[in-house]
Amino acid sequence: GYSTQKVQLEFEPRVVGKFRAALCIKFDGNEEDNDEEDDDLNVAINSYENANSQDDQFNIEQKKKPKIVFRRQPVHSGPVYVLVEGCGTDVAIFLERDIVDFKVCHMGEPYRDTLIAYNRSKISLQCHIEIPQPLQPFLNAVPEMGFCQANGGNLNFRLRFHPQPNIFDFLPPSYVDKTQALVEVPISIRVVDQPLPATFLFRATISSPEISFGLPIEDQKSDNQQDNKQEQKQTADDATQEDLKIKTVTQQEITILDLGSIPYGGSVSSPLLLNNHSLLPQHYAFIHLPKEIEVTPHEGIGLLLPKETQRLCVTITPQTPDPLQTVLNLASDSG
Repeated sequence: GYSTQKVQLEFEPRVVGKFRAALCIKFDGNEEDNDEEDDDLNVAINSYENANSQDDQFNIEQKKKPKIVFRRQPVHSGPVYVLVEGCGTDVAIFLERDIVDFKVCHMGEPYRDTLIAYNRSKISLQCHIEIPQPLQPFLNAVPEMGFCQANGGNLNFRLRFHPQPNIFDFLPPSYVDKTQALVEVPISIRVVDQPLPATFLFRATISSPEISFGLPIEDQKSDNQQDNKQEQKQTADDATQEDLKIKTVTQQEITILDLGSIPYGGSVSSPLLLNNHSLLPQHYAFIHLPKEIEVTPHEGIGLLLPKETQRLCVTITPQTPDPLQTVLNLASDSG
């Protein structure tokens, strides 16, 4: 008797344009020589106009070799060739950008950007942005779902990114590069009646906004170390990079600058280091200083380059013979 078997072909275009290829249907039991079959296949492919060898554009039995095998009793018929034709076209919904790069972002600060989707088709289409679950605590889009109007209409997705210090604990290793503090996450926009989603790459470099205070190593030595004659002879010109290390603190901690007893009417100065932990430059200024305290140079106003340490000088001149205790308030671009 006769039977019918259905074979499903999946076409995955790599380029825009027409596609044509020949498939060989081989019946089990054919004893023809393999070389002869290959010659027949070549003849069949060449016999079609605009034959294309991009066989990876369609899927047959989970992307195996494009040869279909029917298992049945041995027969003496030769192979059958089938012409497969398709046309790769542009998708209806496409994005303005393939990469949304937020550049360097400070932890704790919100950042915003807009992603625009366009519609080539003649009907409005529903679009839904799918943010991966690990990234959802830090990134959201408004609207999450909307309609992109027809004939060149567009839909704006407003992205809000708010990184936190624990962001690297939430994201899987495939999304982050901790050596560069880089986050890269592919995000899809699903479209009704469009099999292929519109995708883009979300990218951001995470940085700490912290500016910390410190003292040079030579100013933190103990009394016994200060008695060492060899260290007392060391000059600033001979100081090594190790001598310029600073003692950093977090923003919640307090750095105490104790200058000891100061004679009334006199002045005492102390070095103070400012260390920028950010990957961005930051302006800074000491504000609301009491009249007894002076910060130099430039009256405590300046610019810290990324990862830079600057040396300042704090001078205290008591106005009254009383204990002086105050707070140095530092304002910067990050707050």
